[in-house]
Order: sequence, then structure tokens, then C-alpha cells
Amino acid sequence: MSRSAPDVVVGAGHNGLVAACYLARAGRDVLVLEALDRPGGGARTEQTIPGFRFDLHSVAHNIINMTDIPADLDLAGAGLVYQEMDPFSIAVRPDGGTVRFYRSVERTVASIAEHDPVAADAYAKFISDGTAVVRAILPAMRGDMGARGAWGAARGLAAIARAGPLRLARDLMAPYESTLGRRVGGDLVGAGAAFAAHGGVGPTAAGGSLFVYWQAAYHL
Repeated sequence: MSRSAPDVVVGAGHNGLVAACYLARAGRDVLVLEALDRPGGGARTEQTIPGFRFDLHSVAHNIINMTDIPADLDLAGAGLVYQEMDPFSIAVRPDGGTVRFYRSVERTVASIAEHDPVAADAYAKFISDGTAVVRAILPAMRGDMGARGAWGAARGLAAIARAGPLRLARDLMAPYESTLGRRVGGDLVGAGAAFAAHGGVGPTAAGGSLFVYWQAAYHL
């Protein structure tokens, strides 16, 4: 009886490894192919500057912690430890001042207010809307469409309704350049746009605003 060919996963980065784990757990014969000398892909840590260690590319990989994958695959048991940054980002202003984006929305707003109280208030409202959007779509991203996921999505949709669904719909369909300029303004536009740019979305692309609303996920 001939043996069937294995399922081939091309690339041993974090996406490929997760896919391979689930295939293997389902009883499939899996072959993972990687061009580099060891696995990890963009999430791999290397000493790219003498004395300093960085991941090679995957700036948003910590979003995996908003899913059940780490617990489901017992990644901690395999030795995975996340070193969470707080603040998770900074924006250096032309005058040399620094705005720090903390996990805490309140601390972030306070940091912005040191330079621009109006922008601080605008950012707080923007992140409030973004939190509603993230909570609404997160269950689908997790693949959690059971009772827990339905409750989470319902909470998010209720928050969207309170925030003004027509305004949010307009914002989400617009390019992030115009959404950030309208909702936040000032030199914080560049700071917010950085996260969308990591997704490979241009500032004038229609619908790109979803990527800047995702900044709320970092606060969550």
C-alpha cells in the first residue's frame, strides 16, 4: 500500500508553523520547508546590531495573543515567552518632544496632552471608536463563533451603535489619510499611519482606515 504524499507547508515562519501544528494534530503527515537556516521567519530574534536583539520583521505578531492559539498549542510549554513593550510605540515631534503610546489609553492621552490637549481628546474618542470596531470583528478573527464569540461581537456592535454607525462606516470606507486627518489631525497623523503602513496599505487606498482603527487592539 503506497504512502500518500505529505502536506507541504512552504515557510517556517510563525504562520507556517501554526498551520503545520494544526495539520499535524489532525493526524496529517506534514513537511515544512524553509529557505533560511532555522525556523521563525519574521518573528525570529536576531542580533542585527551588535549588542541589540530584534525580531526580523513581524512588528504585529503579538496580535496572536488576542486569539486562543498560544493556549491551544501550549506555546508557553514549548518555551515561548512574550516580552511586551509598554509603551508600545513613540512619536518624536519636530520640536524634540516625545509622545508615548502606552497600553493604557489614559496614560497615552496624558502623554499627548502634554503637547496638545485638543489632539489628546481627539485621540481618546478615536480609540474609543476603534475599540468598538475591534471588539466586533475579533470573534471572527479568532474563529470563535460560539456563544462567547457572539456575545463579544454583540458588545462591539452595541458600542458601534452608540458611537454613530454612519460616521464609523464613512470612516472605515475612507483612506486612512483622510480619516486620521479628520479624526485626529496634527502630527499624530503620522504616528497612527505607521501601523497601517506596516499592513502594506497606502494612505490613499479606499478602505484603508480599518488598519488605523486596529491601533485600538494594541491598547487592548
